[in-house]
Amino acid sequence: RRPLLLGAKTSQEEREKFRPVLAEVARKFFFVCMDIAGVAKTVRIRIEENKVDITDEKLREQLVRQCKVFERLGGIQSEG
Repeated sequence: RRPLLLGAKTSQEEREKFRPVLAEVARKFFFVCMDIAGVAKTVRIRIEENKVDITDEKLREQLVRQCKVFERLGGIQSEG
């Protein structure tokens, strides 16, 4: 059995303590995702205008790397 976190005495208490923390992480990451969605929309328009041949998967990989998605999520997780 794993140790309980946040000073919780039961797994139920642990979940109750984590819920607001996870809600805040989700709220902050939502705004990161909204920002990236705007970038993706602009990029897709430019791709269509310039008739660039790129797969959705490749575009997704580039957006993740260039928008530093995982770094931004890590920054949110390490706050507070």
